[in-house]
Parts: sequence; C-alpha cells; structure tokens
Amino acid sequence: MIYKKKKSTKAWKIWLGTCCMLLYISQVQPIFSEIGGGLRIMHEYDTRILMNGTYLTDGVMAEISDNRVAMLPLQGVFEAAGYTVSSDLTSKQDIIHLMDGEKLALDITNGKAYLSGTEVGTFPYKVKNGKTLTTPEFFSLVEGIDAKYDVATHTTIISVTPSQPNDVVFYDIGTKLIKLPSGSDLNITLNGGIAVPASQNNPIVMILHGSHPMENAADNRYDLGYSYLMKSLASQGYAALSLNVNLQYSFLDGEPIGQERLITIFQETLAALKLANDGKYNGFGTDLTGKLDLSNLVLVGHSRGGGGIIYVADALQKDKDVKVVGLVAFSPTEVYVEDLKSTDIPTSFIIPELDGDVVSLDGYTYFDTLVSQTNRTNDLQLVYLYGANHNAFNEGVVPQDLGKIWYTGEKIAISAKEQRDFTTKYVIAFTNAVTFGKPLHKIANSSDQKLFGYKAMVSNSLAGSLKIFGAHDHTVTANRATLEQVISSNMMNKNTAGLFNPGGFSQNLELLKISWQEQGANVAFALSKETRDLSKMDLLSLYLAPDSTSPLNNRQNQSFQVELVDINGKVASYVLDSNTPALTYQDGDPIFEGDIFSTITPLGIIGIQLAAFNQIELIDLAQIAEVRLNFWENTSGSIMVRSIFASRANPIPEPEPEPESNEIAKQTKSGAVYIIIALAGVLIVGVTTIILLKKYKK
Repeated sequence: MIYKKKKSTKAWKIWLGTCCMLLYISQVQPIFSEIGGGLRIMHEYDTRILMNGTYLTDGVMAEISDNRVAMLPLQGVFEAAGYTVSSDLTSKQDIIHLMDGEKLALDITNGKAYLSGTEVGTFPYKVKNGKTLTTPEFFSLVEGIDAKYDVATHTTIISVTPSQPNDVVFYDIGTKLIKLPSGSDLNITLNGGIAVPASQNNPIVMILHGSHPMENAADNRYDLGYSYLMKSLASQGYAALSLNVNLQYSFLDGEPIGQERLITIFQETLAALKLANDGKYNGFGTDLTGKLDLSNLVLVGHSRGGGGIIYVADALQKDKDVKVVGLVAFSPTEVYVEDLKSTDIPTSFIIPELDGDVVSLDGYTYFDTLVSQTNRTNDLQLVYLYGANHNAFNEGVVPQDLGKIWYTGEKIAISAKEQRDFTTKYVIAFTNAVTFGKPLHKIANSSDQKLFGYKAMVSNSLAGSLKIFGAHDHTVTANRATLEQVISSNMMNKNTAGLFNPGGFSQNLELLKISWQEQGANVAFALSKETRDLSKMDLLSLYLAPDSTSPLNNRQNQSFQVELVDINGKVASYVLDSNTPALTYQDGDPIFEGDIFSTITPLGIIGIQLAAFNQIELIDLAQIAEVRLNFWENTSGSIMVRSIFASRANPIPEPEPEPESNEIAKQTKSGAVYIIIALAGVLIVGVTTIILLKKYKK
C-alpha cells in the first residue's frame, strides 16, 4: 500500500513562513544586528565572568546596565585571580594586596583608585549586599590582568598572567593587512584562545566556531565559548586552540567571498604557531617552544565552522609541515558536496536531534556523500545525539536555541552542561583514536544505545567497504512484501518518499521502501560474482531506517532477522531486535494538515560482526548468494534501505594518494547568494503573514 500526501496550499504557506522565519533568525538577524550595532543587553540571563577559560561561580556574578557598563564583584574576582582583598573601615577603602607588596585601593565613597597611595583614576562603583562592584577597567590597573565586557557573549572576559598549565590563554598576535586570494586587501586580527599542557611535542586540536550575532569581529569572542573543551584537551596531553573567525561571517569589512577569509586566518595562525614551536615567536602569551606536534593535527568545527574545517583540511594538503589526521564537525552547514571528494581523512559528525538552527540536519548529507564514495581509505562516524540542540556546543552563545519548536511526541532535551560533557568526552576519544591510528568504530558501535552515558545512535562506515546493494539496484526480490524505489528530495516535484525525512538537504537520495503486512515476509538481495566473496570481511552493514511516518509500524521499534545464504542454500542468521538504535521509532505526527512529519527519521548504519551470525561456520563465506531480511516478529512494518555493504574491521592501509587542492573559487559560492537568500526570506515572511491574515479575516 502506498500512502500519498494530501495537498494543502494553506499548510504549505504556513510551513514556508516557518522556514523563512527560522532563516531570518539564523542568518538575517545576525547580519542586521552587526550592521546596526543592535545587540541588546540580555538582562534575563546571568552576566558571566570568564577567567583564563573558567567561568566563575559561587556567587561571583556580574551585573550589566542598559548603557553596557559591566560591574564586577571586586573581592570575588581578585581572589579568583590569586590576590588577597581586605577592607579598611576607617578609610572606607577596599584594598587589593598585590604580589610585589604594593596595594591597590578603591575608595567606596567616591570611586577614586590609588596605587600605593597615588591616585590613578576614578571608576564607577556600587555597594550591594555588602559587596563592592566596579568596572572591568579597574581590574585592568593590575599588571597581568586584562578585563573586557563582550556584549555578544554576555560575558566579562578576564585574562590573568602568568597562567597555569591547562589554563586558556587569550592570545592576540596582532592585526595584519593581508591580500586575499580574490585580490582584495583586508585587515585581519588574529586572536583566539590556547591551552597547552606542560609536556612537549603535543598533538594539536584547532577549533573553528560558527556564525552568531556580532557587532565587532575582533572583539566578540565566540571562540572562547570552547574554553571548556580546550582545558579538557590540555589536561589529556593535547595542545588546543580556538580561533576567532568572526571575520569569515562579517559584512562590515566587505562581502566575504567563499571560505577565503577562514582559510587565511587559519593559515596565518598556523604560520605563527610554527615559528612559536621553533622558539622564534612568543606572541601567544605562553611559551610554545617544542610543545606542538604538527604531524598530528585534528580540526573541530561547529555549524559554519563545521563546514569550514572541510575546506581548511583541503587547503592544508599542500603544507608538508602539517598533517591533518582527523575532522570532527558539530551540526555542520555550508559545505558544497562536490568539494568533498578530496577529504579522505578520518571524519566524524555529531548531529543534535533538536537542532533549532540547522533544522535540516545538513550533516547527514555530508556523511551520506562520504559513505557513498568508493575507495575511501579512512573511517567515518556519525553520532545522532538525542536531546541535544545547536547552540549548546558553544558555551559563549546566549541564549541557547529552542530546538525544533514544531516537534511533537516525546522529546527529552539534555541540558547544555550535559551536551558539553558529551562533546568533551567524544572529542577526547576521537583525538585519542586518530592520533594513535585506531579505527573510529573502537569509540562506539551501532549496537550501543548510549555513548558516554547519553542516548545516541552511532553509525560507522569503515575504510575499504565493499558495496553489495544500492537502493535502486534491480537485484532484490520480495516474498509477501512490497518494494518501491523512491527518492527523498527537498524538491517537491522530485520527492516520492512521502512524509519520510531522513535529514539533510539532498535533492536526489535514492531509497528502497520495503513494506509488509504479515509475519514471515522477506526480501532477498542477490550478490553478484564480484561481491559474493565475503571470506575476508568482518562486518555486514545495513544502511537503513524504519519509516516512522508509516502506520504499518504502529509507532513501534522494528526488528527482523538478517540471513546470509550461500550458493548451496545453507543459512547463517542474526537477529536485530527492537533495541537496535537504528531501528528505533522516531516519535512524531503529521502536522500542517498532513503535509510534513514533525520528526526527522535519521538513517543509521547497523554493523553486524560476521562471526556473530548463528551457524556461520556451516556456510561458505566465499560463495554468498544473497542477503535476506526475514520479517518474522512484527505483523506489519515499513523500512527504508539506502545500501548494504561489507567491511573489514581492520583493513590493510593503502598508500596515500597524491594530495590535490581545490581552488577557492571552485570551493565556494559567492557570499552575495546568502544576502539574497536572507533578504528573500524576510520578504517571504512578510508576504506570507499578510496573505494568512487576510485569509483568516475572511
């Protein structure tokens, strides 16, 4: 039975309006905020204090006025920085005892400051609940302390030197006038955060943040939102940097062209790191001599930064001093799939279930594209993290996004703190794996229902996999089941997959829809002579998902038996039970009068060890005739199959191909496209709203 979508013009107007509003929130609003300098003070959130990469707590809270004057608790901040503070009730002064025996005092009757008795200025102050608060400028009077309020991250950022091992040092290696590949000149400020362990020759992790509302590319510090990750990496023996790449997303300095600004910022920073590692440069605020292993570089990116690391990795292929050994992308966007062909590097994607920004979960398209590439020599992994959202990866982003506001059914969000805990543990595990040459499936496999204590669905694609079946191959037969080759597409005129939405932005995702309405139904995938020999393989992988939009699944998880049948008719079997993560029903409902389904049903890869098949020793693995799916448990159901392939768990490494790099002009599209799309989104939102209001008034 085929379920057809009901057409509804009104519903599609609402859906279009919703999408455009989300586009406005994620793309247009940051641009307008930047151009107009219109970032508002978010009084509904705590004004935070970030010192050397650690957010101060235990009552050390700041305040912010409507005219952007930040007031910090004098005693709490100085004590956190390692100083002793006392109060002189007679002179009504708060006194900070400095390291060299000098004293800095603030008169709490007139705001005058004195350094060892000499007046050095007058500062705003207030006394609240017995505590003195004053501005960041007062703290900066102390040599080795720099304090500034950042309206974008709603945080006062304080740097204290000398730093301790594993502290985050906020570096600024200056502003340079640089000629970009497009021919234009641009002043680029190279700043960010760095955390380095005390040991020598440490592998490096470099982090690229995404695009968020800003007023000033150099001063708004979303890069420091990954301080938690940098500190944790440094504690595990890795040098970690988070680069300020706001200029890639800024229109104040002209229109960005493709990814050239991002790549230039990265390459200029890397050039300075090389000099610092050789002891020839000290601009990072900490001694880096001999600290960096440039042959072990891992790139981590979030959102547009998650897409950006693909291009950075490609650009670095010609750098003989550097080797990128791994890529981790959190909720990536803005990658053009045709450019991915040269990124044969161990790569992982973390996709948050409740992403309220990249609502289409673009990472699925990137993952699928890489999985579909033949002759890959490196592993891929995707983690679908339940309850996670887009912004919580970056602690500097305020507020957190609302998740998918139209989702229905049981959707349990994890806290931002929990999401960052998962992120930290995963990135450390990934970095351990790629720097020591271990396969990614050693981190987690498809049968694990939880990863580091959090509900997740893990998909692994191993290097050197052998494709057995593709969704639109004509080598499948059905017994008491129906087969339908369909296309999942974001183009309405191409989509034949009904309400099923596997995530991503593909226009032509080929799927095989298998449906049955009685127990014992089965389908068989015939193997060709070229794919029949599985004797040297370790895993059989099924790339599929239950069709949660189909009533045949009765809102239940699926389960079935997988069988290997050799040319002599002998059978080995393995049961995929209803606890298999990739067979989980994704709770949702048709919405907007049935035009869309409220939940994405992500495809997953189920990897089954051949040795785990029952009676595997009785069949001839060199002569497998077919792979069979036997639907023996549920009386009805529907699944979508993308492909089936076999893999070796520990494939023999192949020689690395000669690196090739795409030109920036080929990598990217003009930034003008984004302005046009953004403005079109605003126009459509307005027009749609007017149409709906007029219609409902009638």
